Amino acid sequence: MQVISGLAKGIKLSVPKGNDVRPTSSRTRTSLFSSINEFNGLTIVDLFAGSGSLGLEAASRGAKKVIFIEQSKKHCKFIEDNIEKVKKAGVETEFHVIHGDATKSLASISRLTDIVNMTFSDPPYPISEEMFGIVTKNKHLAAYSENMLIWEVPDFCENKMVFLKPGLWKVAKTRKFGRTEFLFCKPKSI
Repeated sequence: MQVISGLAKGIKLSVPKGNDVRPTSSRTRTSLFSSINEFNGLTIVDLFAGSGSLGLEAASRGAKKVIFIEQSKKHCKFIEDNIEKVKKAGVETEFHVIHGDATKSLASISRLTDIVNMTFSDPPYPISEEMFGIVTKNKHLAAYSENMLIWEVPDFCENKMVFLKPGLWKVAKTRKFGRTEFLFCKPKSI
């Protein structure tokens, strides 16, 4: 696993061994980030951050601030080590790592920033449906009117209808890269 583009292009990221983390594949990340294109000056949130690969890719491409939320203390250590690697490559992004449950830590974001432009969410597939329901009904992320919530949809799920009812959000578009589908959601007026 490595950073695909930007200042830290080619930097190898450390990823926890085992099945605890399922990083978005390089090919899928390349397609996703190419479809977004502009990251300069943005504030990014990486929910269920795992190794931090999505937030670090955004930082490498010019994001001003990246906030990682990860429940596993072990994974937070990997994120912190990966942050140091991209900093050594010249990335000057402001980084924050929040160790905590993503659904309970959303209120913490407002202490770190006044704006969120984009939120990446790639929870473990077995809990993705449940987390989607919880996160999209939480007012903290939806309060940032500029925010685009980008949710990786499991290629297998029992009730895909859950992803068509995003609580405080509306689906602006869907994109499919290979077998991986992403929902791009914008907040409804609150």
